[in-house]
Amino acid sequence: MVSRTRHRDGYRPETERFRWDSRDQLTGYCSAQGEQWEYRHDASGRRTEKRCDRKKIRFTYLWDGDSIAEIREYRDDKLYSVRHLVFNGFELISQQFSRVRQAHPSVAPQWVTRTNHAVSDLTGRPLMLFNSEGKTVWRPGQTSLWGLALSLPADTGYPDPRGELDPEADPGLLYAGQWQDAESGLCYNRFRYYEPETGMYLVSDPLGLQGGEQTYRYVPNPLGWIDQYGLAGCPRALARAMKRANRNLAKSAGYMNRAWYKFKGSAAHHIVAWDDPRALGARKILEKYGIHIDSAENGIFLKHVDPNSLQPGSYHRVIHTNKYYADVEARLADAAKANGKQGVLDELDAIRDDLLFNRLIY
Repeated sequence: MVSRTRHRDGYRPETERFRWDSRDQLTGYCSAQGEQWEYRHDASGRRTEKRCDRKKIRFTYLWDGDSIAEIREYRDDKLYSVRHLVFNGFELISQQFSRVRQAHPSVAPQWVTRTNHAVSDLTGRPLMLFNSEGKTVWRPGQTSLWGLALSLPADTGYPDPRGELDPEADPGLLYAGQWQDAESGLCYNRFRYYEPETGMYLVSDPLGLQGGEQTYRYVPNPLGWIDQYGLAGCPRALARAMKRANRNLAKSAGYMNRAWYKFKGSAAHHIVAWDDPRALGARKILEKYGIHIDSAENGIFLKHVDPNSLQPGSYHRVIHTNKYYADVEARLADAAKANGKQGVLDELDAIRDDLLFNRLIY
């Protein structure tokens, strides 16, 4: 998308413009009022700065891997605030916000620091921030299912749709990994930009058709899926099932399944894909024998974004080939004929081992 025009009754059309580089990274935005914003990225495609010369405001970003660890705001070329963020995976745990305050021109400016702790929903979206005394200091405004801000009448009984309490405490997150840009209404999602109005990405999946046929899609259901990096939705239900199965295995047998143990830089993967049409036959086999698509028996953790992750096995997102889908369906069908449900479960174990030891079944 290089331009977006809004039509409102009684007003002239308002056109915003976007500028992209050859790597599909947003480098410039011009609002309908002519406000220019510039964006810079490092060699890994991570945003390092955004600025608006008209407002004399600039933000810089310090990264910890693929997560933002610090945001600095400059006004009139002077450091105005620093925001430190601590994550547990994709969930915000706490943040420390510091800014310069000057009570009087005759008094030297001082840095004031506040530490707040976050409570998130199932998708990692912050619901509230609390201070050390347990008091709520910030909560988000009302949004639609796909993150579009809502304007609710004052007499609905809902909280203020713009959010509540201290706006400086706002961490700037929509869903997991999505950093909101107030100037454009877009969300920076590491590798892509998400538009809440359409519930879609503005550029195609960087991994092409390996990510599926719908290369602009966000996730099927934001209530249960996340897309931390703008690459592919990750089913939290499957991840939880595998972690729970590993805990139960450790208690009952004294050991764990390496395929169900999550290392940094990995993601949950369905052995039988939950949505790809090429896996329809295999899904019907699972349904026939009452094996849930998000059960641990149908899952494995694989390397996702970082190919150097310690996670053993294949690299997530490169195994979605026609050969893989055909082989999985054929193997499950043969196993079902030979030994019914137990045969299917045993074959899922065998396929999991093939992926774990990187045997080229794809």
